[in-house]
Amino acid sequence: MSTSSARKMPARRVAMIDIPDPLPGGRVPPEPGGHEAVLPLAIAMARQGHAVDIYRCRHDAAEPACEDVQTGVRIYRVGLSTAWPLDDQGSLSRTVMAFADAVKRTALGVWPCDVVHAWGALAGLAGLRLTAGRVLPLVWSPDSVSLQGDPTQCSDAVLAIERLLARRADAVLCRSEHHRETVIERFSALRGRVRAVPHGVDTGLFRPRARGPLRRAMGLPEDGLLVLWGQPGGAGSASRRAYAPFLRALQKLPAHALSLLPLGMAPLRMPDEPLHWLGAQHAGLQGAALRSAACAAADVTVLPAADWDPAHVCPRESMACGTPVLVLPSREDEELRTLVADGAAGRVLHRAHPDALRDELADWPEHPRAAATMDMGCLLRARTFFTWARAAEQTLAAYEAARRPAATRDECRPLTLVRCLPRLAVPAGADA
Repeated sequence: MSTSSARKMPARRVAMIDIPDPLPGGRVPPEPGGHEAVLPLAIAMARQGHAVDIYRCRHDAAEPACEDVQTGVRIYRVGLSTAWPLDDQGSLSRTVMAFADAVKRTALGVWPCDVVHAWGALAGLAGLRLTAGRVLPLVWSPDSVSLQGDPTQCSDAVLAIERLLARRADAVLCRSEHHRETVIERFSALRGRVRAVPHGVDTGLFRPRARGPLRRAMGLPEDGLLVLWGQPGGAGSASRRAYAPFLRALQKLPAHALSLLPLGMAPLRMPDEPLHWLGAQHAGLQGAALRSAACAAADVTVLPAADWDPAHVCPRESMACGTPVLVLPSREDEELRTLVADGAAGRVLHRAHPDALRDELADWPEHPRAAATMDMGCLLRARTFFTWARAAEQTLAAYEAARRPAATRDECRPLTLVRCLPRLAVPAGADA
């Protein structure tokens, strides 16, 4: 959908429910403020003439109960009597019901809205309660942590809720085609209701910069090939086994022919590997700002095992900084090949041939013109396909598709939260 067609769409009021899901054992999630994609997506929608109300938990009494971010975007913070940790079914149910009822009281002046977009499992349950008995579409964005299938980072209760939401929501929005297929296969969701809507990249933060001054500020060598090794937790034994063949291949290069900078920025101690591993100085940066600096400082980003990043965030951010990407997926990933426009903004190499990575990096400094052309290809793709404006257009199109006539809606509506809660007791491997 083009920007012009998006502007012709009737102005909508969207209620975004943003509750971070608890970690196993009821632990507080790493981002208690909410999902990082919600606010930039809301701002992009507002710039296209829509209104977005974001509802979040109020974790700190010092936080304002209502905040106008900009014209068309407002954040409501709802206080709850139920506090973290959420370690059992009872605390989960009380939190969801209290939050949904508080949203109803808070939203009396701005509802009815046109669509409810819930982010995460608890937000999805609250959305079911808010839309019960109403001709109001519920759009659900599952948490990407659970879709990566890491049992240590997602509780059985959250997975049970997600199975329910995958079937009850009017539309499910995933961050990539890989996430979409995972939702369809794992939760038996209807294929027609599940869409892939990649998140955008902040091209104001992730942008090309002069590499020399940036490397000096981060304590990195200014000369030679600097490779951003896109594998967090690189010092772990499991991670090292995944890309050990590529490291052995790189050892055949002349000493210090290239320097490797781990994505996590932490210095790696690998005395058995004669490779030049670096630890960057954070220079007061953290989070996205630190990732942006690392991507812009590197000559090329290597993803030795792309499975840890199924939403393809790292290659998008690198390309927005004008840094080409070399990927070595463990499975055939046509989406990743399309993402880097194989040859225009990066290359997809075969894992069965580790020497291909060594040869590619060895030849990189010998062809500066080709590297510069690929840098420009990265920028062109990032500014065309990886913007929040494009993500907003695709999300709004999903909203319109979900606004189908009431007669075709799921026959389980109206659905009360009381009927949802027993699903939490379903074992992780059982059918919901």
